Parts: sequence; structure tokens; C-alpha cells
Amino acid sequence: MVPVLVFLLLGVLCGWKAWLPRRILYQSSRMVTLGVFFLLLTMGIRIGADRTILGRLGSYGFQAFLFAVSTVLASLVLVSGFERLSGRRWVHRSEAKVGGSQVLSEDMIEAAPPGGVKSPKETSQPVREAGGKKIRGECNRARENRPEPDAEAEKKPLRMIGLILAALAAGILVGLSHLVHGLEQYLTGLTDGALYFTLFSVGLDLGGSKELWREVRSLGWYVLLAPLGVAAASVGAGMLMGKLLGWTWREGGAVGAGFGWYSLSGVLITQLDSVALGTVAFLANVFRELLSILLLPLLARRMGVLSLVAPGGATTMDTTLPVIAAVGPPEVVVIALVNGITLSALVPVLVPLLLGK
Repeated sequence: MVPVLVFLLLGVLCGWKAWLPRRILYQSSRMVTLGVFFLLLTMGIRIGADRTILGRLGSYGFQAFLFAVSTVLASLVLVSGFERLSGRRWVHRSEAKVGGSQVLSEDMIEAAPPGGVKSPKETSQPVREAGGKKIRGECNRARENRPEPDAEAEKKPLRMIGLILAALAAGILVGLSHLVHGLEQYLTGLTDGALYFTLFSVGLDLGGSKELWREVRSLGWYVLLAPLGVAAASVGAGMLMGKLLGWTWREGGAVGAGFGWYSLSGVLITQLDSVALGTVAFLANVFRELLSILLLPLLARRMGVLSLVAPGGATTMDTTLPVIAAVGPPEVVVIALVNGITLSALVPVLVPLLLGK
């Protein structure tokens, strides 16, 4: 666990202080992608070289699906509960009047209590709730910064999943061909190096997101309810499901702590525990992302803003973000980014911690 934290924190520090040339800092996302693809290739090689794992892929796939469903449902329930207890939710409204009555629309967005929208007189000042504060200027800024969803953006998550699965499949084929026979000791060293490179790149990305962290401070503690609820629910549901499926509490919790980041969590668990558990973790978090993409349009009209980012977990900062932006209100973009970045930073910390490594 120590090397994992060291490389992650070193990347955060370098990104925050801008100690590296700008051209490197600007390429941090591509560096993460490069590291992830190499890690998936080596993971595939290990799966292909292990005939026992290959023979149980069907069983592991079913277990992974159960992990995914349980973590998504638990996240939705807990985050939705947090949102209601906070006494704060988002509603669409405008101050336009028709026949002396106020008309609700999407022209303006404000924080409002669960009881309903306040009168114009009561909302003439910035609304301040117990859970923090949100003024119209922040909402307008969120609207301006909201990415315009298009057909290309909506295809990106599926394209990324396809590329990742292709990298894993290529690794499995190499493992089956015995091309790496006798090179296992070098493969382990290369995997470790790629893992540390990827974690350092993730740190660079996190440290360089200064504007986002300033936005978080302006929104207050309320925005952290989403990642807190997702983390607690996913780990708890993972522990329970893991125990029911024959894994230990720690192993099940580690699978849940992937938070949808299948590429890193799967490889990390493979390195720290076993290829079998790493395979289950990878598939479980792939299923979680796919379930999120399918559920988001259905949840948009039925759930609050915080609950909308709960299913995607760590993926709300990248692959599921275009879908969230397309179906949700403008302010959900910032909340989704905060949720995804926070959970992504927790994955390399919680997984080793839960496995006791």
C-alpha cells in the first residue's frame, strides 16, 4: 500500500505545484489512459495463462453482475437518504408570472426545501440552507459551463468500453498462445512499473484540477454527500455480497471499492490478492458502468441531483459524464466531477486497505 500512496501523492503534489513542464501536465489524462491499457493487457495475459480462471469465467461473470447490482442499488438508497436528510434539493423554477401565479420552468435553478418552492418575496435573497448555500450566480455559472451533449459525446463511453475490452481480450489471446512463457518474472515487474506510472498520472490529473477544487469550496460540504454515500454503500454492499458468494468480508469490500473504475481496481486487486478476485472485480465494475448508462435516463426525472451521480461512482468524472450532462440539470455537472474525482482518489487507498496489504 505504501508505494501506491507514495506515487499517487507525488503526482498530486507535482500537478498542484506545476513542477513538471506544461506539455507533460496537459497530457496527464492521456498518460492515465496509456497506463491503463498496458495494465489491462498484462491482466489479460495472466488470465489467459491460467486455465483454471478461464474455465470459471462464466461463474465469475455471474458473481460480478450480482456485485454490480448490489453496489448500484445500495449507492442509490444511501445517497438518496443523505439528500433528503440534508433538507436540500434542486428544483427548476422561474420568476415569470402568468395571471398572477408563478410558473415553474428551467429558466432558473435554485436550492429549495423539500416542502416546495418559496414565494418570490422569500426567495429575493440568496437562499441559505442548513446544508450550505447556493446563489443564483453559481447556478448561472454551472449553466454556462455545462457541456453541450452531442452524438459524438454520447458514443464516447461505449467506445471507451470497447477499447478497454479489446485490450483485455488481446492480453488473453497472448496468454493463451504461450508467447510469454518463461517471462512471468519480467511481466510482474513491468506490471508494477505501469501501475505506479498510472497512479502518478492520476495524481497529476487530480493536482492540476485547481478550478474544480475552488468550485467545491464554493458549494460547501453538501456536494461531498454523494461520494461519501457511494463509498460507504459500495463497500458495505460489496462486503455483504462477497460473503454470500463465498469470498471474505475484506475481498468483497475491495470489489465494491472499485466504484466502477474497473481498469485500475481489477489490476490492483490482481496484484494484491489473486487473478480470480481481480477478474471478478474487473467484470463487476464494467457491469456497474453499463448499468449506470442504462439507468441514468430513467432516474433523471425521479431522483435528486445527488442521487443521479450515485450509480456511476468514479466514472462520473469521465465516461458517464456526457450521459449525466444530457439528462440532468446544469448544476449536476460540477457535482458529477467532484463525485468522480473524489472516488477515483479513494480507489488506490481503500482497495489495499481493505485487503490488508
